[in-house]
Amino acid sequence: MIKAIIFDCFGVLYPDTYWTMAVNHLGTGYGGKKDELSGLVNQVDMGFITRDELWITFGEIVGLTRDEVYAELKDFGGLDKRLLKFIEAKKNEKFRVGMISNVGKGFIDSMFTDKPATYYFDSIILSSNVGLVKPDRRIYELSAGDLGLETNECVFTDDLEKNVVGAQKAGMQAIQYKDYDSFVIELEQLLEMSDTNK
Repeated sequence: MIKAIIFDCFGVLYPDTYWTMAVNHLGTGYGGKKDELSGLVNQVDMGFITRDELWITFGEIVGLTRDEVYAELKDFGGLDKRLLKFIEAKKNEKFRVGMISNVGKGFIDSMFTDKPATYYFDSIILSSNVGLVKPDRRIYELSAGDLGLETNECVFTDDLEKNVVGAQKAGMQAIQYKDYDSFVIELEQLLEMSDTNK
């Protein structure tokens, strides 16, 4: 039986600002800078550089000043309020709620400005804190354990197929996130099937 819903952050709860901005400034092939940009993401995800260092270096790669980068970030609109309301509703239905994110230090706190992330999530597993990145099966196992559950009692959603597959290999149900409406339909179907099979 599914007892917990676990969310990715970027591309689900929050727009994937980094790669969207890379496309906007360098084109879909990232102007020959893909390896450099990916390396930068890996460094911040593992906690080797700070959020500010990431964006300053990103700006240097794409030709923006620090102030220009942060001005663009403000235009993305922030967290998906529909998902936050959905999370609150599911918590009221007694589901545990978690987050697993490949992310550097300081990102999550900077996004949750109205209410802290801990208001919504019973467990928050960040790659830069634990030294593991999705799709490593250990990060999913760590999340389930932190929620006091087995992996087969959790459903995970992520916009990236490789992370969805990673969750499934770890024993979780998983949904690839495309948009809010289709996610809710797919999740409710999974929860109904899970409830029927208990």
